[in-house]
Amino acid sequence: MDWYQIFPHDIKEFEKILTIDHLSSNEWTKAMRALSEEDVKKNFCEILGDIPKKDWGGEQDDHFTASLHLGEQRKTGAFLLKGPAQFREMTPDMLGKRADQIYRLSTTPADILIVQHCHQIGEAVRATLRAFAVIPHNPRHYCFIDGKDTYKIFKAYG
Repeated sequence: MDWYQIFPHDIKEFEKILTIDHLSSNEWTKAMRALSEEDVKKNFCEILGDIPKKDWGGEQDDHFTASLHLGEQRKTGAFLLKGPAQFREMTPDMLGKRADQIYRLSTTPADILIVQHCHQIGEAVRATLRAFAVIPHNPRHYCFIDGKDTYKIFKAYG
């Protein structure tokens, strides 16, 4: 199952993350606490050359893109984005009124399912996404971008 997990630097559009050295927790938490979910979406869209769409309650994802590359292969990706409204480790109860955002994300046709949060991402969220991503009839890659990696990506890309 872990073969399907990828990391932000595996995605060509985010590979500059590797140019950012060690960060203190104070540096990235201060920055991520102040960055709204809307700004996070705008920043990712800018890096990908995409146009952000408006959010609505029953959406499958916060952003869908056809602008990702794994190696030399072009891939689609669906993002679940969580801003600092609850600035703490992500737990399943933060994933929608009915805790069904990962389920909805998994119903997209994306090749890569991406969960992003402004803070750390808890083990239960990680296990839930892995379970939905690697279902035998349609296994897909999945990626977590926590607050530290989000900050590194944004810092690397200016």
